[in-house]
Amino acid sequence: YEDTLGKRTAVAQDIYDNAVLASGSASLLFPDCQVSVEKSMFEHSFYAEVGGVACAARPDILTDNGDGTFTMVDVKTSQDLNEWSFLRSCQRYGYFTQFLHYCQVLAACGYNVNRVRILAIENSSPFQARVFAVPMSRIEQEAASLAVARDTWKHCQSTGEWDGWPREIFDLEDIL
Repeated sequence: YEDTLGKRTAVAQDIYDNAVLASGSASLLFPDCQVSVEKSMFEHSFYAEVGGVACAARPDILTDNGDGTFTMVDVKTSQDLNEWSFLRSCQRYGYFTQFLHYCQVLAACGYNVNRVRILAIENSSPFQARVFAVPMSRIEQEAASLAVARDTWKHCQSTGEWDGWPREIFDLEDIL
């Protein structure tokens, strides 16, 4: 077995068992996400230039709705699937910005995404899962911040200067 791994890392049996439990729970919700295994692409990479920047997107699931539109499903893990807690996670981790980026790259590749679903899975036992529908109007609110991010990227690429944290030492005593 070890000889067949190559550069891959072996997964401990308990971690594998937990992943099987979680994926089983999540797959039961595929119909709620409008996922059809026959009409879906799983972890397919897309590349396009958007706003003058070479971009990539790799949605977890992209399903053909049969009417020229597509449903994008992103799988996320979370400690808490309560809607208010999960919404805070979406905002904290920039999920809405990520979804707009993906939608724009997909549109540039000819895929019109009109529905976004999050298939959220608890990251601890019993690994329950829940589906969240994300309003396209909320995703589109990220347009200005995403444009700024792309403009910043273009500036850094063209100048070779990457703004970051100040180089001076910060004394934590100033805030303690």
